[in-house]
Amino acid sequence: MWAKGYKLFAIWGNRPAPEAYRIDSMNTSEDEVAAELASEDRGGGDMRGDDEFDTNSVYDAAGTAGYQILAPREDPDAGLGHHDQSPYRLRCIDLMRTNFGHDLYHLRGGIERTFANLTSFGGGLAPLPAWVRHENRVRMWVSAKILINAERIMRNKRLAA
Repeated sequence: MWAKGYKLFAIWGNRPAPEAYRIDSMNTSEDEVAAELASEDRGGGDMRGDDEFDTNSVYDAAGTAGYQILAPREDPDAGLGHHDQSPYRLRCIDLMRTNFGHDLYHLRGGIERTFANLTSFGGGLAPLPAWVRHENRVRMWVSAKILINAERIMRNKRLAA
C-alpha cells in the first residue's frame, strides 16, 4: 500500500526516551532501519520485535552489536530455504520454541504500551499540525515530543516517590 507521511522507528529500553530512533518516510523499509539502529553499539542484551524483524540482516546487525533479537517467524512451520542463515536468527528460532523465549517475547507488550503512552497524553504525538510538513520540521517536532514525554515521565516518578 502506498502512503504519504512519516514513521517513527525506535529502540526503546528502560529509560523514558528511546535508546535510538529515526524518523523517516512511510515507504522506508522497517527491516533496513532496524538493521541500522540495531548495529549501533549500545551494550548488548535482547531486543524484541515483530515479524518484520525476522530477516538475516537484522539478526546479524544486532548480533554483531551484542544483542539477540526475539521476533516471531511469519510462518513458524515453514522451512529455512536453501541459503545460509544467520546464527543469531537460528538461535532466535530455537529460543522461541522454549517457554523462556516465549515468556521473554511476551514482555513486548511493554513496548506497545510505551508507544501508546507517547501518543496518549495532552502534549504527546498526535496528527502533525499544519506548519509541520517538511522533513526537517517533522524530525524536530517529533524529537521535541519525545523529550517532553521523557520529562513528564521523570517528573511523575519524582512526584510518586
